[in-house]
Amino acid sequence: MTTQKTDVTLALSDFVANTPMGSVPDEVLAVVAASLLDAIGGSLAGSTATGVPEVLGVLNAWGGNSRSRAWVTGERLAEPWAAFANSAMLHGRDYDDTDDAVPLHAYSGVLPAAWAILDSSEEPVPGRVFLETVVIGLEVASRIGRAGGPKSARGWNSTALCAGWGAVAAASRMLRLDAERTANAFGLQLCQTSGTTQALIEATLAKRISPAFAAKSGVISARLAEAGITGPHEALEGSMGYFHLYQDDRYDRNVVLDGLGDRYGCVELSLKPYPCCRFTHPVIDIGREISTGHKLTDIASLEIHGSSFMASVVGRPVGQTPMSEVDAQFSAAYTATVAIDGGNVGLDDFAPSRRSDDALVSFARERVRVLVDEALPATAVAPVRAVLTTTTGKTQEYLASDVLGSPDRPMSGDDIDAKVRACAAHAIVPIDADALIAAVRGIANLEDARSLSDILAPPPAN
Repeated sequence: MTTQKTDVTLALSDFVANTPMGSVPDEVLAVVAASLLDAIGGSLAGSTATGVPEVLGVLNAWGGNSRSRAWVTGERLAEPWAAFANSAMLHGRDYDDTDDAVPLHAYSGVLPAAWAILDSSEEPVPGRVFLETVVIGLEVASRIGRAGGPKSARGWNSTALCAGWGAVAAASRMLRLDAERTANAFGLQLCQTSGTTQALIEATLAKRISPAFAAKSGVISARLAEAGITGPHEALEGSMGYFHLYQDDRYDRNVVLDGLGDRYGCVELSLKPYPCCRFTHPVIDIGREISTGHKLTDIASLEIHGSSFMASVVGRPVGQTPMSEVDAQFSAAYTATVAIDGGNVGLDDFAPSRRSDDALVSFARERVRVLVDEALPATAVAPVRAVLTTTTGKTQEYLASDVLGSPDRPMSGDDIDAKVRACAAHAIVPIDADALIAAVRGIANLEDARSLSDILAPPPAN
């Protein structure tokens, strides 16, 4: 007799609903508090990212009778739209975390969904409780993402899909749903799951808000489940569930289940030192190394060898000047060129004046090539190898294996603080970066996490 396996959805629902408060280890909370600060900091600059003010304009026109606020601008929005707005800011500069093993931007779904409900809460929410909620949401997103094979072959956007599962987990936890209603929320999330990489391929602004749809739907799913709306409980492993529809049944359920509640993979997230696609980061590391011994004028060619997914995402030939902001953020050739030219890559390198610099764009178009290294795993961020040929015919090889910002080569606390301050300088309204840094670093000791919104989302100016 064949025994029917229990769908992993139910195990995750139990994990979300019944993980005891205070059970997440302090060392995990410390790591996540740092990555939380990184995510919030990136959203400050995201408030002025191309397309984000327009998104806020649409949402503000709809209004909302809620305590939930849009970050930075402070407008009151209905919970789902607050989650949408804040996700758009968090992901707007492509400066947010990645789980390189998927790849996945988990925070872009988890944090805005949890925060929307936090901000509308009528009762105080201790900082540790909120931080544990974020941990649980990140863990769900990461485990589901890592369990599946490469999604790019079918054209799915990993972040849009998996961040949504993390969003509904975090929202359900914030609402203190029991396991039954959490399972319903997962099922309702399945009904809304979507996300295509076509927006990235065409370098459109839709790429920046793909996770926002997931964050918004996570809030809606949890609130509907709270109200008693039922959803399919075999959301992940059912005959028409997520792993079948989106993964062709190619997944490892043990990745979802093993060590659930005891081992936290969310501490393995990579943070971004550069405001562009994670697949450009090893290239930038190489470009910075090249900059110490070469100038653009003495380089005849630069060949970059990386994974097939890396080449498909950031290896497209550079078009004519000027480049769009999204095109530049997703160009290994452009970001390598900027790194060689200036020794670093920052927010200002994606400003119109920089992207329209014909000398930079011409170098990226004519002298840099991105090639596939078939020996690498399809979705590998690193290693990346580069071969430089000088104008005198000499060649030199470079290798990036441990990429800056990865768990093996993490950003320091000072690095993260500097990033937050740099992002605050690009915010649409003044934000007290030092107050924000202090509050988030001390979040586990806050009596009420809602106080963070008073710093991050001040009342809008008249």
